[in-house]
Amino acid sequence: MQQEANVMKTTTSTKRHNLTRIAMYCSIMYSGATIGAESVEYDPTFLMGGNASSIDVSRYSDGNPTLPGVYDVSIYVNEQPVANLEIPFIAIPDKKNAQACITLKNLLQLHIKTPPADEENTILLPRDETLGNCLDLSLAIPKSSVNYDPSEQRLDINVPQAWVMKNYQNYVDPSLWENGINAATLSYNINAYRSENSNYTNDSVYTSFNGGVNLGAWRLRSSGNYSWRNDAGSNVEFMNRYVQRDITAIRSQLIMGESYTTGETFDSVSIRGIRLYSDSRMLPPVLANFAPTIRGVANTNAKVSITQSGYKIYETTVPPGPFVIDDLSPSGYGSDLIVTIEEADGSKRTFSQPFSSVIQMLRPGVSRWDISGGQINKDDLHHEPNLLQATYYRGLSNLFTGYTGFQVTDNHYAAGLLGIGMNTSVGAISFDVTHSSVDIPDDKRYQGQSYRISWNKFFDLTDTSLNIAAYRYSTQDYLGLNDALTLIDEVEHPTQDLDPKTMRNYGRMKNQFTVSINQPLRFGKDDYGSFYTSGSWSDYWGGSKSRSNYSVGYSNSASWGSYSISAQRSWDEYSQTENSIYLSFSIPIEKLMGTEHRDSGFQSIDTQLSTNMDGNNQFNMSSSGYSNDNRVSYSVNAGYGMNKNRQRSQQHWGLCQL
Repeated sequence: MQQEANVMKTTTSTKRHNLTRIAMYCSIMYSGATIGAESVEYDPTFLMGGNASSIDVSRYSDGNPTLPGVYDVSIYVNEQPVANLEIPFIAIPDKKNAQACITLKNLLQLHIKTPPADEENTILLPRDETLGNCLDLSLAIPKSSVNYDPSEQRLDINVPQAWVMKNYQNYVDPSLWENGINAATLSYNINAYRSENSNYTNDSVYTSFNGGVNLGAWRLRSSGNYSWRNDAGSNVEFMNRYVQRDITAIRSQLIMGESYTTGETFDSVSIRGIRLYSDSRMLPPVLANFAPTIRGVANTNAKVSITQSGYKIYETTVPPGPFVIDDLSPSGYGSDLIVTIEEADGSKRTFSQPFSSVIQMLRPGVSRWDISGGQINKDDLHHEPNLLQATYYRGLSNLFTGYTGFQVTDNHYAAGLLGIGMNTSVGAISFDVTHSSVDIPDDKRYQGQSYRISWNKFFDLTDTSLNIAAYRYSTQDYLGLNDALTLIDEVEHPTQDLDPKTMRNYGRMKNQFTVSINQPLRFGKDDYGSFYTSGSWSDYWGGSKSRSNYSVGYSNSASWGSYSISAQRSWDEYSQTENSIYLSFSIPIEKLMGTEHRDSGFQSIDTQLSTNMDGNNQFNMSSSGYSNDNRVSYSVNAGYGMNKNRQRSQQHWGLCQL
């Protein structure tokens, strides 16, 4: 009662009285009274003002009430944030607080399985079909509850885990997606360049820009550039002009205009036409990337945990009997999964699930497709034919992903592909075969096959990543799309006297091999940087010509900055050798000047040195930074080069508007 008396004193001394202040006073009285009782009755005679006696304060006896209306609330399902929604709160007879109106549509938006819609006893308030009935969730879903915290504008929905849809963590329901505001955008990059030597000076300016307009669901985009040279004048060029929009119903993107075909299976080419393709970003994150489905059997109520590279990435409890885990999100493209089943009696069983991935791998039941059609956009062709291309991928099981595709042009080129990706204990392997057919004018129809196999593996013991190891063999009469188009164009529009049997002298690839290995150098808790090596080799039909390229490199960071060194050697088809060595340093400005880190201005000093081991050397120093609002970035560069015959210096500065 002492606390209530204090409140009455405060109320008596107040000169202004309104409903808001009354609600506040009642809330204070309630907070003091709950110590001794669950609810409190208030005497309105203590309120002052002409209309005080007509104010109903009984609603505050159990705390601050929720009044009917529409509230923008943060919704949590089983303590996990899911969505922000506008939820109507409706008055219910015999209820002091308005109740949240949860509809079947809301349940789908929150990734909760929907109960039968025709059970009348589960309806809290009937409404028309466009709005949907308000459900009494505690009756519609047994053992569920809905609680609203008005101070946090947080709505907590708790349901048994069996009612929560799997594979939808961190996924926003498509019905909540927005197109964004209507707007125009423009970004540009300006670079000025000067090169000097003893004989001449070259000045040039290059500006690239990207512009666009967003209107509803449509996106208009175009890019281009402006260039100027003191010895060649100026030139303006536009490219990549297209309109694009989401097709939400089929989780895809539509592009009309200038675009590129996908290069995962066939040669990528630029076309002017239409492209429609599935967009994995529209899928729940857990379905967007490949991961195996884990199956096992528990003898009791057991805990199942999964680790990868020594880190626990998943844990759940399962009832006795068979179980399936299909919502994993492993990291990277390799490292097998270790599954541990801990039974109720403390006993444990462990088994390994192979996990390696290549770009072709998809989860079981997930598809990816791409369809393109239009005129090939290739400036060096006299005749640009029309092209139709399609590819399709399908996750068949933990072990297999199948894929296929075709290309057809109106100048008698056709190709078809069939392949399979495999997740095995020795790594991820993909194999495909492509058959091509093309009619060469004044010659014959050439048909051939190209076989490709690739391997990807992560070795846990040494942390070695064998990113891509690929081998391709093509028969003598096989032609890819780009080679076929070039050959047809050369035959139909010869620039010199050619043998009618041009095809027989045309350099066609026979074998190709590429490999890339990355090796972190870690010993215990100490990190000594990383080492990489890569290489490629190819040869051709019609002779002994071949090309190869090999490189090795090392990079590391220190207290003063970071550094890297690399070496490269290449041979062309004429057995000409080129060697090069690169050394680079990057030192943050604050380390160099002994100052604190800055959020704007120049950030680091970067230095590069290179040599081809034949008297040609290059030294460059640069620095870049950005403005306080991150809208403008800028850079300066100075270089000095020396070769056997002359020396030259270069100065370069750039401005980029973000």
